Amino acid sequence: MFLTGFGEPQGLKALGVTGNLLSILGTPPLIGRVFTDDETYEGKSRVAVLSYGLWQSAFGGDPRIVGRTISLSGRTFDVVGVMPQSFFF
Repeated sequence: MFLTGFGEPQGLKALGVTGNLLSILGTPPLIGRVFTDDETYEGKSRVAVLSYGLWQSAFGGDPRIVGRTISLSGRTFDVVGVMPQSFFF
């Protein structure tokens, strides 16, 4: 996937996951929230939870990123949360 609209396009490693994955892993987000079960299914709004590293590098650690819309490979996603720096999947 490519993040666009924030300087030069940036290639990202991204995963599509079921709504309950991050809840099952048990690590709460640093800010915002993780996915919900309802967000698993096509037709629902597309949402993204950012890694700490992407949040810092692309968005300068702006806590107002939650609620903003970003473009990933030409599709829009609403940012709902940011995972803590210690989280790795």
